[in-house]
Amino acid sequence: MSSAGVEIVSQGQGQSTREVLSRIDFGGCITLFLMIGSSLTWLSVKFNEDLPRTDTQVVVPLTFSFVFFLLFLVVEFTIAPETVLPPCLLREKLTLLVGLSNYFVLVCNFSVVYFVPLWF
Repeated sequence: MSSAGVEIVSQGQGQSTREVLSRIDFGGCITLFLMIGSSLTWLSVKFNEDLPRTDTQVVVPLTFSFVFFLLFLVVEFTIAPETVLPPCLLREKLTLLVGLSNYFVLVCNFSVVYFVPLWF
């Protein structure tokens, strides 16, 4: 409703679809998703099925998550024209602190969701 009758005009030339798609970091996105998927698979197999650490169903996803993490770093630092996460942000203290804060909030939320039902 609020955009009815509104016409936005921007200066300069528009970019073609090919130019816009060439700027997307597909390699970084795919390696990041595969790393996260491998990590979640490792967590699921290790802790839900209670398999030993030396079992191949535990070792393979953990190895893949490390490999995809290294591939993500290679793609981001060498190949990608516009990265998912700019490398200059990885060197700043604030980025590290925000990541740690998000991690601790995630751990607290998981512990509440998992352990509170066990107590009651």
